Amino acid sequence: MNTKHMIAGLASALMLTGPLMVAGAEEPAATQAQVASYSTADTALGELLDTPETRAVLEAHVSQELFDSPQLDMARGMTLRQLQPFATDILSDEVLAEVDADLAKLGS
Repeated sequence: MNTKHMIAGLASALMLTGPLMVAGAEEPAATQAQVASYSTADTALGELLDTPETRAVLEAHVSQELFDSPQLDMARGMTLRQLQPFATDILSDEVLAEVDADLAKLGS
């Protein structure tokens, strides 16, 4: 079983069982929204494209050529850093640094 399937199975199990509670632990005060952390090194392209705020960051910094690529769907599971060697003209170090800077602002 690969890691992706293991994570999906774990997530399904947690959704069915609900939050885990430790004996004696207090429930957190009102539900706290957790801010997702995004980066060009750790976040899959598909997630960046599917999240409106992160897609806007990509559209602001990355050439339209990436979005028009017929291989885009095949790359959805890869990070931008993993894609960089295949698209050095589009995903330069400078572009990825700008994307990371704006992605970091989303969590602020």
